[in-house]
Amino acid sequence: MDPEFMQLRRQMQQKIYNILQRKNQSNDWLCKLPETVKRLEEGVFRDTATKDEYLTLYMESDENRFFSIIRSFFNSKQRAPHQVRSPTPPKC
Repeated sequence: MDPEFMQLRRQMQQKIYNILQRKNQSNDWLCKLPETVKRLEEGVFRDTATKDEYLTLYMESDENRFFSIIRSFFNSKQRAPHQVRSPTPPKC
């Protein structure tokens, strides 16, 4: 993957982190937030069809619309069932 796109992915993670951090300030949430952000961004990356679609999502300035688009990606995709793993406690 080209370095420019890797930088865009890091910026997307930072954008998601900043928005979610403002939504909840509890210590438990802040401890889980980095892993949550990582998984959310990976899902968005996997579910966007093109780099242009990913960039368009990143450029969305309205937070509610941003997360509405993310939710629609996940809701519209047919996902194969996956194994449920035991949750591992976050390391804070």
